[in-house]
Amino acid sequence: MIDRKLVTHTFLRRSELISIAIALVMLVAIAVFSTLDWVGYRQDRAELLAGRQVLEDANRLMLSITEAEASQRNFLLTGNEPDLRLYNAAAQTIPGELEQLDRETAGNAPLHARIAELKTLIGARLDALRAGLQSRKSDDGKSLMDSIRTMEGNIRKELRDRIEARSLLVRTNSDRSHLITVLGSIVLFVLLALAVLNIGTAAERREQLIADLHSERRHTSEVLDLLKTTLFSIGDAVLVTDRQGRITDLNRIAEALTGWSEKDASGKPSDAVLRIVDEANRQAAESPVERILRGRKAGEPANHPMLIAKHGTVTPIEHNGAPIAGPGGEILGVVLVFRDITNRRAAERENERLLIEAQWARQDAEQQRSHLRSLFRQAPASINIYRGPDHIFELLHPLAQEFFGSRDVTGLSARDVHLPGLVAILDQVYRSGETRILHEFPLRMAESRGGEAELYVNYLACVWKDNEGTSAGVMTLAIDVTEQVGIKRAMRTTEERLRETAKLESLGVLAGGIAHDFNNLLVGIMGNASLALEALGPRHSVREMLESVINASERAAVLTRQMLAYSGKGRFVIQPVAISDLVSEMLPLLRGALPKTILLRTALADGLPEIEADSAQIQQVFMNLLINAGEACGHASGSVTIRTALEQVDGKRTAKYRVAGSG
Repeated sequence: MIDRKLVTHTFLRRSELISIAIALVMLVAIAVFSTLDWVGYRQDRAELLAGRQVLEDANRLMLSITEAEASQRNFLLTGNEPDLRLYNAAAQTIPGELEQLDRETAGNAPLHARIAELKTLIGARLDALRAGLQSRKSDDGKSLMDSIRTMEGNIRKELRDRIEARSLLVRTNSDRSHLITVLGSIVLFVLLALAVLNIGTAAERREQLIADLHSERRHTSEVLDLLKTTLFSIGDAVLVTDRQGRITDLNRIAEALTGWSEKDASGKPSDAVLRIVDEANRQAAESPVERILRGRKAGEPANHPMLIAKHGTVTPIEHNGAPIAGPGGEILGVVLVFRDITNRRAAERENERLLIEAQWARQDAEQQRSHLRSLFRQAPASINIYRGPDHIFELLHPLAQEFFGSRDVTGLSARDVHLPGLVAILDQVYRSGETRILHEFPLRMAESRGGEAELYVNYLACVWKDNEGTSAGVMTLAIDVTEQVGIKRAMRTTEERLRETAKLESLGVLAGGIAHDFNNLLVGIMGNASLALEALGPRHSVREMLESVINASERAAVLTRQMLAYSGKGRFVIQPVAISDLVSEMLPLLRGALPKTILLRTALADGLPEIEADSAQIQQVFMNLLINAGEACGHASGSVTIRTALEQVDGKRTAKYRVAGSG
């Protein structure tokens, strides 16, 4: 007889195995369908995120091109270089943003083609803006911008349609997963009902296992509470994930920074809660949790990371993390510590701004110093600065350097360089504080050949004060007026010569009047003497005396004609003239025209051919030449020589006269 207990045990054992097998099949089916749904969900979600990223990049691109257009128009209106800051920034970032859109849409041919058209339109608009800057004229780019906005709107609409389609797929997959889960639950419920038959046999073992489990749970709970208290007592934000990168714990500071509560964030992927972007380009940065799970260090990225909270707040952070290792060295999860560095980043930006302003200030100061140095060197007046009571050369103008020749006097005392008279002026100005102005002040300037040249300057000396307003020395301003002084002297000399000429002219007028009256007297004397001589016989004793009177009257007439010639009132009488004889007759008159310090010498050639000329004019020529020669000698003693000779000129014989002076 078959044992009923054995049969019952065998039946229960087989039913348990069958239930387990069916449960395993159902679990495998649920797992397969869930995995397929999860893969589909991941793909749809990835495409959904990619579409949203493309939308964000397109919005950022439109913002950049709009800012570039506004910045270019502001610069054309105001002409201020700072107004081009947004334009320059946009011109640098727009190509990168276009390339980013091009890469993000590479897998979608229609959308990629629209992005290519948008890229062409934006490139054309940038070229138009650049041409407007070069020509300094604003262009009418409204039609092009309308095309860009239309293209961007079409892309936005297409992306939104794709996002809605993917969202629908995600919901469909979710519903299907729910259905599978419900069906699986029903089957499992049936299997659970079958498994109730085995509960009785496993009751004692279950109770023991429950007791052991409660003990392990208490111990585990105590350890977890200790670890959680330790981590959450840290003053920084703490985030803990499992080996799949799903959030398991958040402390209060992490909740405040991310905007997620621990309850809402639990089980979510770390990159969904911890959204980190690059500060420079606002592109999504690599998740530090993923880096650690892949066995890489969670070092800082190239640029400063920014955390985007759930409600959209952007916070600059710094982070550091480490893997949670199991007993066998396997990675069980990640603990990530991060903190808010808003104040530090603000201080860094302020320091950068101050450094830029300081650099601009240095450049501006250097430019001003260069302008002042250029103005100082190009000033037509010599500007010098002397420091202290010893008048040390503090600043020396290039014109003053020429004054001292090749000698460098910077750092020397004016007492060792200048003449005592000039040093006395500097002392007086330094002690009294009064300004001194000197006109046509004489100086001695060193020449490159080793000698000295006389120099005249208009000189101004005043007190030089330092930044605190106290007297630090003397500043001088010297303007070279040597040429003006020479001109004044030449004008005075010319005035003196004009006065001498006027005297000579008046003397000539007087001589001409006297000669004219004297000539009238000679006419009467010579006429009466000639009549008396004709009335006397050839042997009369008075005849010889009358002939002497006539000869003397003729010589007096010659002198009278010379005086008339000197005064310029003689008549032109062209007749043969012997130059040497004419000079001999004029010697008494010529000697009287020269100063007593000048000796008159003659070297007259005999037998010279006569010339056809007016003797009075020739006499006037000799007189003028002699006066000029005497003036050339000045107040010094010397001699003037009159020499006549015969020379051959162009094959013809001509008489030549020369007046030579020495002294």
